[in-house]
Amino acid sequence: MISLSTDLNIVVINRSLWNDFDLSHVENATLVFLSPNTNISNRGELESLFFDNQASSTLEDVILAAWSHWGKDMANKLRGAFGFAIFDKASRSLYIARDNFGVSPVYTSIDENKVIIGSSSRLVRACLEPNTQRDTLMLADFLSGASLESERTFFEDIRRLPSGHWMYLNQTDVTKERYWHVTDVPADVHYAEPDQEFRRRLSKPIRQGFVQGKTALMLSGGMDSSSIGALIKHLELSDAPLPTLSLTYNETKGWCDEDHLKTMIEFLGDNSHEYPSDFHDPLADMKHWLTVMDGPFLRYGHSVSFKLLPIAKALGFTEIYSGHGGDEIVSYGTGRLNELAKEKKWLTLWREVKLLAKTYERNPYAFFYQYRLHFNIFRRLQRKLQRKRPKTAEKKAVNINSLSEALAGQIDASRYHVKNIRSRIDHDERMVHDDTLAHPLQATSLEVFALCAEASDVTVHMPFFDRDLGEFCLSLSSDLKLRHGLTRYILREGMKNIMPESVRLRKDKFDFSSNFKNGLFADPDRLLKLTDPNSIPISEFVNVEWLQTLRNKIKQGQTDVHITEAFFLWRVVILGYWLEIESQHPEKPALTQAWKRPSNTDATGQLA
Repeated sequence: MISLSTDLNIVVINRSLWNDFDLSHVENATLVFLSPNTNISNRGELESLFFDNQASSTLEDVILAAWSHWGKDMANKLRGAFGFAIFDKASRSLYIARDNFGVSPVYTSIDENKVIIGSSSRLVRACLEPNTQRDTLMLADFLSGASLESERTFFEDIRRLPSGHWMYLNQTDVTKERYWHVTDVPADVHYAEPDQEFRRRLSKPIRQGFVQGKTALMLSGGMDSSSIGALIKHLELSDAPLPTLSLTYNETKGWCDEDHLKTMIEFLGDNSHEYPSDFHDPLADMKHWLTVMDGPFLRYGHSVSFKLLPIAKALGFTEIYSGHGGDEIVSYGTGRLNELAKEKKWLTLWREVKLLAKTYERNPYAFFYQYRLHFNIFRRLQRKLQRKRPKTAEKKAVNINSLSEALAGQIDASRYHVKNIRSRIDHDERMVHDDTLAHPLQATSLEVFALCAEASDVTVHMPFFDRDLGEFCLSLSSDLKLRHGLTRYILREGMKNIMPESVRLRKDKFDFSSNFKNGLFADPDRLLKLTDPNSIPISEFVNVEWLQTLRNKIKQGQTDVHITEAFFLWRVVILGYWLEIESQHPEKPALTQAWKRPSNTDATGQLA
């Protein structure tokens, strides 16, 4: 009737017998599912609210007390990473919730017969019948290089609970509601000391996750990971030099992180573990990671970045800090440029553009020219030209030509049209910031971190994806995100006198695309074998004609292909890997029947 795993990472409920559960020995509410990386960051405040300060309470106690106090509104009262399900005895209902950014994954399969909730797609699929149907739309998105879905998985019967949502179920009805969204956060809030407030809010999740002797930092020399390391030192959390794990590219021309990484390693006490990655194979270990994710949710640099997780475990570190999300949470602030143009502040716009052009190695005049339509004369000219110019098909954000004719025919023609917020003449920084954080890719990337960390038996802490910090950054005026040509200005100000100045004021950023191509084409014969449509069953998905054109380039020794072509070849290999893995149904997890059906009924309670 209700079947649970001992660690609560999967629950199976026979819905047809919902009202027959024997609840005589069940508390008023029972926690039946808990995502492995759940960490309620305001647990201390909740314990003070619900319990005697002298009494000890478990995480389950806190979650159930919040349910008793707030009911469905509880998700909006919690902070931190969480995914859980509560069965309420009085109403015979199930409440499921996921944190606002989606740090904790929650997967579901719900129909009129059953409810399955799990911490991974693979766990949920293991409880379904074999030969679960693939989701062709997700496959088309993957092959086209798009990430557009926040709920779908690569299987039609399995869905993700979106970030910032809760779900409420009983025997017959399902209600899903959004409790948080980036657009709910007020804009242009004034703070007396915004730099100090930023530092305080980033320090809180860093302090909460630190475990003496078990913690390491994934350090790149970039501002995000360096900020975390600098604050760990400033807060005196470690009684020894902080261990760091770094990927190095000493043999790669233009690797601009080198000096910054050396500076930070020395600053933190020189307890570093460095791993040369100039020629890393972007296909290495990908079958393992695809099995973990139960679908090709992975990105091009996954193999090299995530190799640090099992390395960390082997070194004895279980708590790993990552600067992932710093760019998105803090924001580069470049939407401010359009604000200045709209407000006709041309001199200020020119100053900012001129400084930014040096960072991005762009012509400042061409950069400034992007905002020409805010001059009335250019706008009138543009309108005249548009009336005279024949209409053309809208540009695509991705390459739909990568799809087979059959698969492309199943996709709506408008699905991959460009919908970039920056293309709007009225856009501002807050609109850009909201659009970035609300993109489905954000929650997907967090799911990847959570599941790959669990598979590596470590916990990855991402302090930037803290709700209080995120809301603070969203609420800032644009001049605190971009000022004097410095992107992510508030982070730089918050780290003043905390981290080395050369790192705090750095403007450069390394492009890893050349390393990706070097690794992918290091063994042309292997790449040809892995993309051979006669050997792997990909013809129903992939545009074979275009694939063969690229394969002919490889045969002719032309490895200097465009990066988008290299990405496509990688996706073809990954698809082949996944189709092989997907054909093997995962083993059903060990489940225990929690609540038995009354003895006077004749149906079995547990799903087959």
